[in-house]
Amino acid sequence: MLPANKTIKRQSRQMLRKNWPGATAVVLIFSTVYLILALGEELVREVAVTDASASALKNAVMGRFEPLPLALDGAFLLLSFFFMFPLMLGIFRFFLQLAGDVRPAVSEVFFHFSTVGRLARAAGIGVLLWLRWFVISFIMLLPVNVTFLLTDADVANKLGFTLFFENKSWIEPFAGLMSVALYLSAMLVMSRYFLVLTVANSRPELSAAACFKPAVRMSKGSRGAIIALVLGFLGWMLLCIFVMPLLFVMPYMFTSWALFSLFMIEGKSGPFEKEAPAHVNAPENIQNAWPTGEPYGKAEQSL
Repeated sequence: MLPANKTIKRQSRQMLRKNWPGATAVVLIFSTVYLILALGEELVREVAVTDASASALKNAVMGRFEPLPLALDGAFLLLSFFFMFPLMLGIFRFFLQLAGDVRPAVSEVFFHFSTVGRLARAAGIGVLLWLRWFVISFIMLLPVNVTFLLTDADVANKLGFTLFFENKSWIEPFAGLMSVALYLSAMLVMSRYFLVLTVANSRPELSAAACFKPAVRMSKGSRGAIIALVLGFLGWMLLCIFVMPLLFVMPYMFTSWALFSLFMIEGKSGPFEKEAPAHVNAPENIQNAWPTGEPYGKAEQSL
């Protein structure tokens, strides 16, 4: 039995008390890089793309091929795979070490940039995760996208059919509700990959593709708890619109997720007490997940 979410959160706050400077520095690094790239992408699109309002699906139906937007999408996608995702993987490595009762160095954030092999592996994991998310979200949101197409005057004129609905005031509320429901469904499906980042950081000998099988296996039976933990931070994440709460919310959230993932892996061989200690020193329970019989923090020091 996994610990209650309130237990995970309380232990995460306790761990962060002595590691706030490093955790805050990690969040600042990620936020700064993300902001620079997001603003850069917005600026490039503003200058280079004349009409960014039409969706790719609508352009395909209308028979419009715009190479520049597609090229920009591809360029920024590659940048995400080879820069942002390795950075994110390093950030989770930092918080996994923190959750493993080790005081990590901020430089751990850049661990996956240290060699070409590590960078390629991290990018490969990012590609595989993105492909799964893309396929799942595309299928889940297909009814919403089809609804928009069938009520679009340009598409109706192009394909020669009469609009199904003249009054479109209901479409946006309907699409919003459907998007939320389908997005939550996609999250439920994607929760099976919650442990991929943990496995990727703790099993460096595994290839990018090989990280998924143990992650999926160990997440079975815990997906409801994963969703509950993620949604438990929804209110905190809404506070981040005021920017400054990011310095508290992001370390708190990542430490909780990292600690929860360690409990999930170690708990596969036996139940936990509801009030389990922050650092679970049970190496015999995690031999199917880690390359050594040592607790996570010690094993990481040898990588």
